[in-house]
Amino acid sequence: MDDNAWIGLLIAGVVLLAVAGFLGYGAWKRWRWVQTFDAAQEVTAGQAAQQRRGLVRFSGLAQPGEHGELIAPVSQGPCVYWKYEVKERYRQRDSKGRSRTRTRVVDSGASDTSFVIADDQGAVTAWPGDVEIHGIQQSAADSSSVGGLSLNLGGLQLGGGGTVQTNEWRIAPGTPVYAMGEIAHSDEGSVMLRAGDHAALVTGTPLDAFIAKQKRNGLLMAIGGAAAIVALAVVAVMVL
Repeated sequence: MDDNAWIGLLIAGVVLLAVAGFLGYGAWKRWRWVQTFDAAQEVTAGQAAQQRRGLVRFSGLAQPGEHGELIAPVSQGPCVYWKYEVKERYRQRDSKGRSRTRTRVVDSGASDTSFVIADDQGAVTAWPGDVEIHGIQQSAADSSSVGGLSLNLGGLQLGGGGTVQTNEWRIAPGTPVYAMGEIAHSDEGSVMLRAGDHAALVTGTPLDAFIAKQKRNGLLMAIGGAAAIVALAVVAVMVL
């Protein structure tokens, strides 16, 4: 086997290892969500706020926290939580002159201010740093072509040709949300949602539907990861 073949097999091995790790992590993460959902007690937001501790799942309306209502940076809409992502799609030529479309994230951000999940009986505080937030409403999407001129997005200068895609998601005040995680109490007396030994999640999708989807995705990721490991073993045998 010549040197180029060896290098090609080694590169393939590294790629397969990365794919197996990525898919394995994704499957594990979704398994944690499923495990937390199955173990959590189903309660109302008010009942969750009365508990001293425990693993719960509940729903309620998203409301501003102690710092008040937020303004989303792209749509300028009122919210209790926002996140955005700016991606650039561009053409790149390799040493042989072949052109490929590449995509890269050039900017992203999310609010880190607490908000509450409440009903008429009580409220639970959620900090974005303590819980994962998924399945929320997309509030803005914009695609702009970038040619010879520079495009300024929130102070970010992009240029050189291609397309810039900006997406924003936010939770508006009064939006129904669904949560699961452990209940804890702060020194100031507020009731908080946290991960603890489990996963903590806030989503705009009803939890039973969200978890059913994660079960399917987790199974597909586990199968894909196993296939990547088998392929990696074959490459290892060829190299060795």
